[in-house]
Amino acid sequence: MPNRDIIVRASLLVTAVVALIALYLFLVDVTGLMPRCPIKMLTGFDCPGCGSQRALHSLLEGHLYESFHHNLLLPFAAAYLAVCGFHWINPGWNRMTAIYTRLTSPAALWVIVAIVAAWTIVRNIVFQ
Repeated sequence: MPNRDIIVRASLLVTAVVALIALYLFLVDVTGLMPRCPIKMLTGFDCPGCGSQRALHSLLEGHLYESFHHNLLLPFAAAYLAVCGFHWINPGWNRMTAIYTRLTSPAALWVIVAIVAAWTIVRNIVFQ
């Protein structure tokens, strides 16, 4: 892939991420509101994503431990998405392609589903 394409893709991704982060932080700081989880409201149980907004806010402010406290999976999901983003920017980068291929293989996706299911059960039994 030519360097120009890599620069364009990287610029697009960085611009989109920065804009979304700025919008998110602005809306949270101005309104102080974070939407409530409909699953938690209906069932009383935490879904796998419950706490992810607080975790994202903590992660963006550089508080990694606090982010894990709010939602254990979010920092890992952010790293997973970062790998996917780097692969999208430069699919010709062999090392990143190898990592991306492993992380998006059917077996890896089933492991991710199992981890999310296990986390849902554990957080509702142990942490309630």
